[in-house]
Amino acid sequence: IANPQGLLRNGQRLRTRVILGAERQWAVPFGAVTRSFGQNFVFVLGTLQDLERDPGKADLAALRRLPKGTLLALQKPVSLGPLQGDVYPVLSGINANDRVILSGSMGLRHGSPVQLKR
Repeated sequence: IANPQGLLRNGQRLRTRVILGAERQWAVPFGAVTRSFGQNFVFVLGTLQDLERDPGKADLAALRRLPKGTLLALQKPVSLGPLQGDVYPVLSGINANDRVILSGSMGLRHGSPVQLKR
């Protein structure tokens, strides 16, 4: 590296970031990811009908008494790439139609009723 002004000196440290290639990929913020027993999860918005396809331990009888159209948090397992800044690239588990819950996910359980905050 040319150093005509002498700004670089022996023993100095330098932090760089080299981008070797770029491709478009889904990503989720660090705070949207929960981890349990070595598996990463995100919560997405869903309906009772969505939950009935994979109820897990959710109390379906109680959830059926909620007003029609109530939004629920659905826990989805995801495969993530390495953290890049403050986001994880999503390798699999969610798709373009999923609406990921970005905050407040620590207190959620699969099937928890949620409200949108705008």
